[in-house]
Formats: sequence, structure tokens, C-alpha cells
Amino acid sequence: GIGGFGISKTEASGDVYNLKELRQFPGAYGQARYGAAAGDKGSGEMWLENPNGVTIDLRTRRQGLAVSLGADAIIIDFK
Repeated sequence: GIGGFGISKTEASGDVYNLKELRQFPGAYGQARYGAAAGDKGSGEMWLENPNGVTIDLRTRRQGLAVSLGADAIIIDFK
């Protein structure tokens, strides 16, 4: 990704939109994000979308020291 610095651990939960079939879920997701973390106080939000039009809205909790604003690519797969 680009647009951030620091080290942090992130936990996230959220909602999935436009998922008609489970096979649409895995794949590469583009991400826009913002957030900050200092010690055990941190939060942010991520919006992810894949080529199938599946969108994930994640609310994050972070620990560490980091500031982020930018974009990433994330791969989601089933084991």
C-alpha cells in the first residue's frame, strides 16, 4: 500500500454489500482507508471492492503507533 507510516496490529469487522453468490467473495480488493493508532487507542475505516462489485465496509481497531491515509490492494481467499 501507499500513504501511511508506523507499525500497528489491526482487527476489523463490518458489512458486505452486493454479494449474490459466495463464489463472488474471494479475490483481489482495492482499498481506500484512513485511520490512526497510538498505543491501544486507534480506529479507522476501510472500504474494499473487488472486480465482481462486492464491497466490504470494515471498521477497524488498531494497536501500535501508525497513521494511514491512502490505498492498498488486498487478496481475500478461502482455505
